[in-house]
Amino acid sequence: MARQLQAENDALRAMLRLVPEPSATFVTARVVADNGGAFVRTVLVTAGLRDGVRKGSVAMTGEGVVGRVAGMSFHQSAEDI
Repeated sequence: MARQLQAENDALRAMLRLVPEPSATFVTARVVADNGGAFVRTVLVTAGLRDGVRKGSVAMTGEGVVGRVAGMSFHQSAEDI
């Protein structure tokens, strides 16, 4: 029965041309610097390329999305908030 259901699901996905969503990954980092600008705010955090951070990645807090990664090095990244 399980194989029949799996085959049916596979057939339906193929008919819909369903593309599965990529799995989300998370990196935890500390804010170590804040430029404190009046119009543009950028923070420097302790996660970079070595942690899988890429330009354009989303920066989040417990409340939701707060910004995007603007630039990075191997050990740190800068987020525009």
